[in-house]
Amino acid sequence: MALYDDVIQSLRRANFKYLLLDTLPEPPPGGRLPCDHFLAELQGRIRAGGTDIPGLRVLSQFQMGGRKHILFRVLPQIVPKESENLAAELNGSIAIATEQHKSFPVPNLNDGTEAAWGSAEGRTDVYAGVILPAARPVDIIRLRLFSPSGRPHLHHIRVVAADCEGPTGPEWDFVRARLEGAKDFTSVITVPPLADRSVVQIELDQKDAHWKPRRIWGFACLRSQGDLPNYLKVGSGVYVREMEIHVRE
Repeated sequence: MALYDDVIQSLRRANFKYLLLDTLPEPPPGGRLPCDHFLAELQGRIRAGGTDIPGLRVLSQFQMGGRKHILFRVLPQIVPKESENLAAELNGSIAIATEQHKSFPVPNLNDGTEAAWGSAEGRTDVYAGVILPAARPVDIIRLRLFSPSGRPHLHHIRVVAADCEGPTGPEWDFVRARLEGAKDFTSVITVPPLADRSVVQIELDQKDAHWKPRRIWGFACLRSQGDLPNYLKVGSGVYVREMEIHVRE
């Protein structure tokens, strides 16, 4: 187990996020290198049907070359509370957006850090969200706001969902929603001008025809239809520090 832990720590220090295991018909022969012992122990845990794999989380399993392959996420030393967030990159979700500012790339949307994603300037419609590992009926979307120096960068948004990505991107449907505490569900949500890093909670209308288990969830700002992207006097960018997705149990 000591050698196993050493390899996990080495993966973390090298900033490896993923590990792909090619399961073999027989355990790999014992070797002198730590990785040999690591693979032997990992294979043994898989064959024994173990679900507790220290330092790793199973993201997907698939067949290739007549053998099962398993994709793991290498967990950080301390698993953050964001592990309950379905949208987290830690849980295998992939951030997507129709555009990005070069200094605020798309992966920032769900990486669990304070780094923000932001759109380019312009009048095009902006869509951003995450692709989940499996379709889920989402109840709550939380957005951590980007309002540096009192300059709120999010104003009007619409909740969107899709089943898959098409040739030109997801085929989005709009889902009625409301801010936590609001009475009515609406198509367009007005995000208040809150302080930097504030979190707004959005509740989805489960009676909406498009509310069902979906693989892709996100939000949109239709700048071409008059949605206001932010509260700035100059600039038309849409920015968010983090997007979270939660399901009420």
